[in-house]
Amino acid sequence: MAVALFALALAACSKSNGTPSPVATASPTANPAATPTPPGCLGVAGGVAYIPDGGGGSFHGIQVIHFEDSTTNLCATAQIVAVPFSGSVGPFDLASDGSTALAALSTGAGPPYTHIQDVFGAFNGNLIPAGSTYDITQPPTPTPSVTPTPVGTSTLTESNSIGIVSTGTVSVGLVGGPGLGILGLTSLTNAPPQFGGFVPFQGGVPDPGPGNRPLVVVDPSSVSALMRGPNDMISYSIAIVATGYQFTLSAVDTTVGYGGATNLRGNGGIAFDPADVSKALVIQAPASNGVTLLTTLPALFTHASSIVLPSRPHSVAIATGGVIAVIGADNGFYILQGVDTQTLALVAPFAPIAGDAFANAPSFVGCDGATYRLTHISSVGLSADQRFLVVVGTPPTQHCASGNNSSMIALPFNTATGTQPSPTPSVSPGPPQFTANNIVTRPADTDYVTVR
Repeated sequence: MAVALFALALAACSKSNGTPSPVATASPTANPAATPTPPGCLGVAGGVAYIPDGGGGSFHGIQVIHFEDSTTNLCATAQIVAVPFSGSVGPFDLASDGSTALAALSTGAGPPYTHIQDVFGAFNGNLIPAGSTYDITQPPTPTPSVTPTPVGTSTLTESNSIGIVSTGTVSVGLVGGPGLGILGLTSLTNAPPQFGGFVPFQGGVPDPGPGNRPLVVVDPSSVSALMRGPNDMISYSIAIVATGYQFTLSAVDTTVGYGGATNLRGNGGIAFDPADVSKALVIQAPASNGVTLLTTLPALFTHASSIVLPSRPHSVAIATGGVIAVIGADNGFYILQGVDTQTLALVAPFAPIAGDAFANAPSFVGCDGATYRLTHISSVGLSADQRFLVVVGTPPTQHCASGNNSSMIALPFNTATGTQPSPTPSVSPGPPQFTANNIVTRPADTDYVTVR
C-alpha cells in the first residue's frame, strides 16, 4: 500500500530538503538548583506532579507538588511550589525520561496558547522556563522548501496539545492544534525552540483529508503517534532516517473522535500501554461515556474491547505492567482491569461513593476545613515507581478563599490488582493519603497534569 512519508529534523543537528532546521540560538543551559525539600518529607526523589494553570485563575504558570519522599513514602505536609511563566500555561509535556520539556503559553490569561517555551529542570522537579518562546502562528524563517513535498503551511492557530518524540538532544516536540498538520520543534535542550518541520495530514493513502485533529499523543517508545480530532483519529509510525524522524501515515478511524460538543485539550483522552505500545485506551469513544481499547497500532485501529462508564470520563492512565488502567470521571475515578487480556472490566471500588457502584471518590479535608469527596476528576496519573495514584478534581461544593477550588490527592495503589496495598491504606511509616488544596481551578475538558 502506498504511503506518504514526511521527515522532521533530528533535534537541531540535521537538515533535509523539505524540512529546514535552523541552528539553535546559543543560550546558556540552566543548571537547576537542588530541589527544595517540602515540609514533612525526608528529601525528595520522584513523586512529583506538574499542574499548569490552564487559565483557571489569576496565577500564570505551573504548580509543582512533591508528594513522595526519598524513602518512597508519602510526604506528611503539602507544599505547592508556584513557578511563574510569562503567560497562562496550557499544554505541557515531558520526554519519557524527563530530560526535556515543553510548555504552551498564552499572551494573557487562558487560551489561545500560541507560544511554545523550553522548560529545564523537569527531571528533578525544579522547573525553569528557558529562553524566548516560539510563536506557532508565524511562518518560520527560513520558510519551508516546496520540494520534495509541499507542506502547504507550517503554522497553527493555537496549541491544544504537545507530545515529545525521544529524549535528550535528539528529542523533537510535536505541537497539535487547529491547522493542517503537526508542527515539529527542535532545540529542546538549548533554548529557544526552533522550527523542525511540518507534517501535513493530507497526501497519504489512506488520505485522512484536511480535518481538524488538534490532539497529539506519542507512545513511550516513540515508535508511533496518534492525532485525534472531533470526527476521527489518525495514526503515524515513527522511524529514524538519515534526515531525521520519518512519519508514515498508517490508518484512519472515524469512530474514535471526541465529538463536536467539546474541545478537548491536553492529553486528549488517550493513554498508550507502557507494556505494549501497540495498544492504547481512548475515552469518550465511541460515545461520551465510553472507553475503547485499541490494538494493532499503528498499522490498524482494531477495537479489541469497550465499556460504558456510569459517568463521563475526562482522563486515563495505564500502569506500566499493562494490566490496570485508571479513568478520571465526573463521579470520581474508575479502575479497569483486562488491558493485557483485551477484555475490559470494572474493579470494585476501594473508596466507594453512594449512587455509583464502581466509582471511587476518596474523602479529604478541603481548603476550608470541611470534608469533601473528590469528584469531577480532570486528571489522573501514576508515580514513576508505580507506588502511588494521583488524582486531581474539583468538588462542586468546595469554594476556597484563594479562588483555587481544585484539589490533588495521592493514594497508595497496587497496579497489579487495582486496589490499595496491604496493610490498607497506609504505606508505613508515611501517612495513608496525601492531599494538596488550592490547586488552580481546572477548566472543563482539560487534562494538562503530568505525574512523574
